[in-house]
Amino acid sequence: MTLVQSTGILVTVSASCHPCDRDHGLYVCQFPCSKLCERNHRCPRKCKEPCEPCSVAVEKVIPTCGHLQTVPCHVPADHWLCQEPCKQLLECKHEMIDVTLPCSHVMRTECYRQKMPPNCLETCKQRLECGHHCKGNCYDCVQGRLHVHCRNKCTRVLLCSHQCQESCFENCPPCKRKCPNKCRHSRCDKPCGEICFPCIQPCSWKCRHYRCTQLCSEMCNRSRCNEPCRKSLQCSHPCAGLCGEPCPPKCRTCHGDELTEIFFGAEDEPGARFVLLEDCGHVLEVQGLDRWMDGEPDSAGAQHVQLKVCPKCATPIQHNTRYNNVIKAIQQKIKEIKLKIQGNKEELEAGKQQLLLRLNSDRDLVDWAGMERSIMNTVSRQSLLDLENSLNFFASLSRLKQQAKKCTVARERNLNKRIEAVE
Repeated sequence: MTLVQSTGILVTVSASCHPCDRDHGLYVCQFPCSKLCERNHRCPRKCKEPCEPCSVAVEKVIPTCGHLQTVPCHVPADHWLCQEPCKQLLECKHEMIDVTLPCSHVMRTECYRQKMPPNCLETCKQRLECGHHCKGNCYDCVQGRLHVHCRNKCTRVLLCSHQCQESCFENCPPCKRKCPNKCRHSRCDKPCGEICFPCIQPCSWKCRHYRCTQLCSEMCNRSRCNEPCRKSLQCSHPCAGLCGEPCPPKCRTCHGDELTEIFFGAEDEPGARFVLLEDCGHVLEVQGLDRWMDGEPDSAGAQHVQLKVCPKCATPIQHNTRYNNVIKAIQQKIKEIKLKIQGNKEELEAGKQQLLLRLNSDRDLVDWAGMERSIMNTVSRQSLLDLENSLNFFASLSRLKQQAKKCTVARERNLNKRIEAVE
């Protein structure tokens, strides 16, 4: 214990704890408690602190079943719930039985549940339309008739040639990445899914033989120049490119084997000319590349509207003056599709008001506040159509709930359970 002398100095002295002050009214004892429990376990607290029930783990025999269990010292054996698995058989003499469910799957369950079998948790594994395998179970997917949402990341390629970043089950929204479109005068600073402002500067595509007189954003009114480039490269050898186009960084002398490696078929001809693809840096023979860029897509891919890509690395070709008109024609189709997806502002606002009126007519239909926010925040016609489809779906579920009330109690409970799972 600690005492304070008249001089103000703290000193520690030992004294018999209980004989001099059994109630600890004068001094606070800091020594360990010396009390023992019935099993001679020493109290782990200090002398000044009240003793708690002994929590030392000991083995005791449970009288109701005879099993040996590890329990806290202070807990009586007849108050402890035995943790051993029960090995007694019921009157039916079964431990578990195999039950054939309505979906034809067999599940092992308790005997008493055979009349009301549990939900089938067999993994679905069916291949979805997106190509991924379903990760739901037989019950959640209504025996394969209505699958759970695919939670895989979407791998579809959008109009802009970027990969979709949303979940697979959703309709691909407009691309939110930075727009890659640029020209010799400026760069688009909008999100990729929005429509670019057209450049109104004069077109800069010109050479010794031809010159475009249109605006930069308009279709060019000049032909491709097929005359050889007259420039010399840094190595002092003649350029292997074409007049008015960016010079390829490789020449016939220094990079002969690499430049004339057969790809389209005419690379090793003496008069072969080459084009530099600015987007990826590949150098390709001009006649083969012209056929590649001017060729129509095959019948299987005719419905897809996307930029042409480098035949070597599949990088989208967006910036190349020789193929200006090919690129601009595709970009015009992409713009038309964006306009259809976004819709005009008047139609979009009218559609929002119609959905809000319908939503107000039945606020119990869905999560009213959440749906209202989604409608107000939508910025495209496609998103509005998705919300309308969701509203139609929940309306159908509401009608099913009303019809379920006319069924037997058991069937109504089962139907409501399935409807809640879908919601």
